Amino acid sequence: MNSMGSCCSVLIFLMVKGSYGN
Repeated sequence: MNSMGSCCSVLIFLMVKGSYGN
């Protein structure tokens, strides 16, 4: 896994986590 893919995965994870967190 390259750093670019890892970054995207983290961003998506944070967005999903934030959506379900509220």
